[in-house]
Amino acid sequence: MGRRKFDHVHEAYAVREKLLALVGDPQGFAKVPDIFAALKFKPAECCDIFWVLDETPGRFGAPVSSWHSVLRQCRNHPVHGADLFRVFNGTYIPSSPTPPQPAAST
Repeated sequence: MGRRKFDHVHEAYAVREKLLALVGDPQGFAKVPDIFAALKFKPAECCDIFWVLDETPGRFGAPVSSWHSVLRQCRNHPVHGADLFRVFNGTYIPSSPTPPQPAAST
């Protein structure tokens, strides 16, 4: 059994759902590179997903202005936009969660 056929439109709907979850979060756009980096696809396939979401947002419904603005905010940001495009060329290092804080001594 080989690798399943890549369907960028189907995968774009899944990414759109993740973008919808970021609507209302003032720093949600900063999480977009990690969303794309977490996809289990080749960098070029992640780029295809981004392209179809960015260039044909009306195709994906669910008030375009909401999720698409999160995508555009990321793309246009000098740091997070650069991170997003690093995902597409395979050089992005995902951000790590905040390290645990030492317990307060009693």
